[in-house]
Amino acid sequence: MLLQASSDVVEEAQPVINQAGVGYKNFIPATFGSRVSERFSAKTGVGLKQTTLQPRNPKNAPDPYEAAVLRRLLTQPSQSVTISEMPKGDNTLRLLIPIYYETECLQCHGQPAGQIDISGYSKEGAQEGDLAGAISVSMPLEHP
Repeated sequence: MLLQASSDVVEEAQPVINQAGVGYKNFIPATFGSRVSERFSAKTGVGLKQTTLQPRNPKNAPDPYEAAVLRRLLTQPSQSVTISEMPKGDNTLRLLIPIYYETECLQCHGQPAGQIDISGYSKEGAQEGDLAGAISVSMPLEHP
């Protein structure tokens, strides 16, 4: 279902992607991810979103659990850490997969902090390898 949602989003975006003579089309990774996750979550009931401690889009703001895990990830020495838990008193499996800035990300999220990027947002001043955020998955579980 995730692959189908991804294909559908790319298919629907073709008129924008294929605009001749237009360089920046605002079909950035965050836009793609948000559209796919909304579609996937609506079909499956599994919550899926991109989140970060400093969201550009308020829809990506972390809930209290996500914020706590993101703060914990800031101190993790490994970039391959995935946090999965079932918070006490909750019947939902939570999974956060960290995302780290790569060279390609820095055009919009890098230095200098505060400079306006091509999409109209202020750059965060990130460096390659910094924690960008996480993919958050929340899956309600049935009672045993």
